[in-house]
Amino acid sequence: LLSGSFIVETFFTIPGIGYQSIRSILDRDYPVVQGLALLLATSFVLVNLIVDILYGVFDPRARVGEGSTKGTADKGPSAGNKKAAGAILAKGGA
Repeated sequence: LLSGSFIVETFFTIPGIGYQSIRSILDRDYPVVQGLALLLATSFVLVNLIVDILYGVFDPRARVGEGSTKGTADKGPSAGNKKAAGAILAKGGA
C-alpha cells in the first residue's frame, strides 16, 4: 500500500508523502528521508496496534487473558496423540 503511494504520487506529481520521499531520496536530503521513514514506520505500528486492540473489542474469541483460552489449547496433546506417541516410544523410536 505504501509503495503504491510512492509510484502513483511520483507518476502523477501529486504532492504527498510518497512524492516527498522520492524527491528527498533523489536530492540526497537524508534528514528528510530519515524523518519520513520514522513517520511511516511509527504510523504503520500504531495502525496495527489499534487494529489488534479492536479485534479484541469486536470479537470476544480474539481476547487474550481472562480465561479466554478455554478448550484444547490449555490441555496439551489430545488422547489420540498420546496413544501415537506411546506407540512410537514402545517401538524404540524417537
